[in-house]
Amino acid sequence: MFNILVINSLNNKNKPLVNLFKSLEQSAKIFFWSDDQYFLNKLGPSAIKKNFGPDSPILFYVAWPVLLIYYFFQLFSLKLNSNISAIICVSEKEKNIFTPLASFLKIKVIWLEVLTGKKITKNWLLKFFSKQAKIVVFTSAQISEFESKGFNKENLINIFPGVDLDSAIKQENIFSPLAMAEKPYRLVKNFAIGSLVNPEDNSQLEVLLRAVQNCCNVIPNIQLIVIGRMADRHNSNWLVKKMGLEGRVWFVGEQEEVAKWFDGLDLYVSASIQPNLYDLETMILAMSRAVPVISFSNFLVADFLIADETGFLSIETADDLSGKIIAIEPDKRLLKKVGENGQELIKNYFSREKQVERLVKIVN
Repeated sequence: MFNILVINSLNNKNKPLVNLFKSLEQSAKIFFWSDDQYFLNKLGPSAIKKNFGPDSPILFYVAWPVLLIYYFFQLFSLKLNSNISAIICVSEKEKNIFTPLASFLKIKVIWLEVLTGKKITKNWLLKFFSKQAKIVVFTSAQISEFESKGFNKENLINIFPGVDLDSAIKQENIFSPLAMAEKPYRLVKNFAIGSLVNPEDNSQLEVLLRAVQNCCNVIPNIQLIVIGRMADRHNSNWLVKKMGLEGRVWFVGEQEEVAKWFDGLDLYVSASIQPNLYDLETMILAMSRAVPVISFSNFLVADFLIADETGFLSIETADDLSGKIIAIEPDKRLLKKVGENGQELIKNYFSREKQVERLVKIVN
């Protein structure tokens, strides 16, 4: 057992991190510093609320020298009293504050590069401090992108996304009363498509609805299950009605555990043009349940989605997506084969256990 400090100022994208660190706690004692309430709530008493300076880059760098002095004494005390051997930094602010401090105090530094849908930026301070850290990414595509930005390849390590396979097995064919009540009974007979949507991206829902509308004449029993919080539920319902899709589209809201919805699906569709880590893990979770996955063509999914072998790829248009669905829907043998291939791949390479093993080797 070893002791580490996790520092996170990333807001609203923390569910995959919480799952990862909860699993890591089986191998290490972890201290958490964060200013994100979700992160703090989920990780319990070991998580302490901290402030890492202004969000404005200009104001942050003005305050940076003061933050260095302030956190030096706290970090020194934590090392002295708890013997922490490594620090994991998630966002840019803590990387700039704690990398030089940890280097001075002879503490190993790991940067966890979480996919947030934003392009990688590299300011002069990060360029300098990156030489003192191991940079952990989740996809091979990130390694290529970091290299193109001038980061040292030797410092880049890929741990891949991961899902809890044991949890998925335990949930198989077991639904909570809420899921059973909300899940349309006719899904057993229908061709059911599920998708997790980002409430900040209205285009995802529009593409999904238009694709389903295009499929209706060819696949009359098609159903769409939309998982996720709708930014404007009234407008979403109005759009469904306007497109003549009433009775075909079901909004089940934001779900803490999405796996329970996969058992009734024939197909899972990721409609994110720039998927974040949660999008990737949701696709992988669907694949772990042998549900075939369609993703928009994106270099971020290349590690686990091979076209027509472990999943399906589509161009980011409703017409192309509907064409792909219409083409594969009659071929039950292909759907079964792709689902099984995907499940085997995830079992062998993308379990949470293997992800944690990789991270432990880096941290320890």
